[in-house]
Formats: sequence, structure tokens, C-alpha cells
Amino acid sequence: MEVVKVAQEFNYSGQDFEEAFFYLLITRVEPGLASLEQPVFLYNYPPDFSGMARIINGRAERFELYKK
Repeated sequence: MEVVKVAQEFNYSGQDFEEAFFYLLITRVEPGLASLEQPVFLYNYPPDFSGMARIINGRAERFELYKK
């Protein structure tokens, strides 16, 4: 999967999609969000990580708000 390949470019050594997704989120995305002054929403999560969200067009209607 593409997510695993990208994560491997940033020193991730596994092959698991879920682990690679959260590895990138924690090590690459969240640190970048921390430097922003305005609140940011992340949305349209993979369906596998959104058990209670509605799935539309292959994406889960899940969101998270990041605020400094």
C-alpha cells in the first residue's frame, strides 16, 4: 500500500497499513499542526479507523480538531 511506502521513507520498518498510518500521523502530521496558530480539522479518515462513523465514497465521516 502507498501509505506503507511513504512511512518507510521516514524510517518506518513495518508492513502494516494501520501502524504506518498512525506512524505518519504522529511523527509527521501532528508536529506540523502544532506549529500552526489557527485551529485545524483533520477529516475523511480511512474507514478501518472509524468504527462509528458513516462511510461515504470510501471515506469515513470522522474528524479531529487540533488547537494550540
